[in-house]
Amino acid sequence: GCMSVGEHFGRTTDFALGMTYKGGDTQEGVIGTQRLVEGMTFHHTAFYELIHLLVLMAIMFTMRRRAEARGHELRPGTITGLFCIWYGIGRFLTDTVRINDERVLGMTGAQWMAVALIPAGLWILVKIRPQVTAMPDDEAEVARIQAAVLARAGHDSSAETDADA
Repeated sequence: GCMSVGEHFGRTTDFALGMTYKGGDTQEGVIGTQRLVEGMTFHHTAFYELIHLLVLMAIMFTMRRRAEARGHELRPGTITGLFCIWYGIGRFLTDTVRINDERVLGMTGAQWMAVALIPAGLWILVKIRPQVTAMPDDEAEVARIQAAVLARAGHDSSAETDADA
């Protein structure tokens, strides 16, 4: 979306992946203090984000397929933790070249989010993921777990069980 409407530009550059403005309407008519003019080449952070998220998607699909090929599933929390860390690092880095975004104490809002997201992802992988077990295959065991969770929440599961019978 950001690429199609022309926003979230970075500094001017001669970097190989820089985008050259060829005219047309954009949400941002400036790059920093310079007026956007045809032929200007700049970092397009939305494009960089697209690239790093496509790489992340490929990694996550590969991890899932390899686990399935070995006859098991990824442990719950693996994908979430990986996403938080990868996206946090990628977004922090892409925002270093953004030029039109408001900054607080030298960082964009997304960079502040990344500062929280990266440790959250590490926490998920290191603390939460090892404690989570996969859902059992036995339907009776699943029903017992669900009843125990509902009971802890103060919900009477026996009424629903009787009505289902």
